[in-house]
Amino acid sequence: MNVKQLILLQIFLFFLTNCAQEEKLGSSWHFDTKILRNPKITKQKLLQEGFEEISFKSTNNINIIGLLLERKDAKYTIIFSHGFCNHKEIFAPFVKLAPEYCNLLFLDLRSRGESEGPSFLSRVFFYGKTDYQDVINAIKFVNKKIPDKPIIVFGWCSGAFNSATALIHLEDDLGKLNVKGLVFDSGFGSVIEMSHVPTIYLETRYVPGCILKLYSNDKQRAKKSYLCALYVFCLKNLFHMVLPLAKLSIRKREPETNLYDKIQNLEIPVLVIHAQDDNYAPWKKAQKLIERIKQKDLWIIESGRSQHSRNHLYLKEEYKQNMHKWLEKVIQEKK
Repeated sequence: MNVKQLILLQIFLFFLTNCAQEEKLGSSWHFDTKILRNPKITKQKLLQEGFEEISFKSTNNINIIGLLLERKDAKYTIIFSHGFCNHKEIFAPFVKLAPEYCNLLFLDLRSRGESEGPSFLSRVFFYGKTDYQDVINAIKFVNKKIPDKPIIVFGWCSGAFNSATALIHLEDDLGKLNVKGLVFDSGFGSVIEMSHVPTIYLETRYVPGCILKLYSNDKQRAKKSYLCALYVFCLKNLFHMVLPLAKLSIRKREPETNLYDKIQNLEIPVLVIHAQDDNYAPWKKAQKLIERIKQKDLWIIESGRSQHSRNHLYLKEEYKQNMHKWLEKVIQEKK
């Protein structure tokens, strides 16, 4: 083989490798946000890939629904908890991002998705008070369903807050329950700090389905429409009427819904992932919480590269590499 043929072969192999990687991540339906926003379609696809629907009872006899993928020869199980407005199917990208040698459990926390729970207003007024109990009961469920396998708990936004709260409540039982680590993505330290989020969400991301259909599902046109502006204006004013009452309720429970004086009690490894451009959970406030975590690995994403709870979508390759590296370290250390 001459030099020219060798160079052409190297170019071909490089192209082939990159195409395979693109097919695995970038071109996979698991990262298609149009699909991910539709829980019914996403769930059907996940069931076709081997997930099964599971359920268990949480505190107050609330029925919690999840999707579980048990893999042959899995080394451990990852339990995923979503943000305030999400549903379990939103974690579909982790079928590709998480290692192939682990089980995956996607949860609908109470009142979200297909799980039972209190009304929306009750969720707002008692935000942060009880959701963490669903994470605790999920850990117990996994211990019975898949015994003798280490558990990693994963959460983003309020899911990160609820997961950390759950593990702090478990304290000395973490060893008995085989919990080995926490992934804390786009998390925050206090519920009262997040009272600005609904306004940001309405201004930057929210378009009601009825308006979207009028504009042939063109989200950008719909967002710029006068009809959407009027709709958002009315909702924002309604929100500002309810907010003082919600804040009053949340402030009464501030000692319960504040991690700043508790996070240092967490005695397991934590992978912290946070974007400096996170406008929902601002980096300056998150920094004060993160510095109190004892056993931590940090992946802080510099300005201009990502946003709140979008790190796994904007930085697929880096996310996968950082997550795998940390998971391998944690599982090896805890053997």
